[in-house]
Amino acid sequence: MLNYQFNISRIHEFMKSGNIKTKESRILVLGDIADSGEKSEFLKAKEILDELNNYHIPYVPVFGNHDVWPHTDESEATTTLGEDYFDEIFWDENATSTKLMKEILNWERDENYKNYKNFTFSYGGINFIGLDFNSREPFMKFGKGVGADAVLNERNKEWLEKKLEELKGEPVILLAHHPIIKDFINAFSKEEISEIESFLKESSAIFDFGGHIHSFE
Repeated sequence: MLNYQFNISRIHEFMKSGNIKTKESRILVLGDIADSGEKSEFLKAKEILDELNNYHIPYVPVFGNHDVWPHTDESEATTTLGEDYFDEIFWDENATSTKLMKEILNWERDENYKNYKNFTFSYGGINFIGLDFNSREPFMKFGKGVGADAVLNERNKEWLEKKLEELKGEPVILLAHHPIIKDFINAFSKEEISEIESFLKESSAIFDFGGHIHSFE
């Protein structure tokens, strides 16, 4: 059972519900783990999610646009420090949660571009390709952090093409914070969608899981 959680706080409800099946449950956290990319927010989320370790349940965190560029009401970071916080807190090689992802899901990350949070894992005979489409550009006059739009760039294209080739003929699901839809403000441009479709044309990709657009909740 793959469980999609819109809100990390619902992990408590999930565990209290009695629906946990330790041999079957897997949790996907599809980004915006933090609200403003602050380290304290990541640490609190990790504290909540790590309760799943007690049940030997792996959870897979995805990097979202709110996670990229830390800021508060009074100040803003000068760079994308959220990338480092995410690695340190969620993808630490020695963390129990990372060990569970590797042990149970055969999880691996993109080692070539570590600032981009691309990864793969497999479950139930299906391969999952995780993609980081988040902008690294500041939000300019509209607010703090980075923009809400998805960005198809050489780093995520290389990972997608590489993994689709490796997994040719096998079922694949794409995972990303941004859903793969045409929406110039919140997701992809028409041109980017066409390029993604060209990659998927001869693949066995079934569909994609995404978060980001809160009206979907």
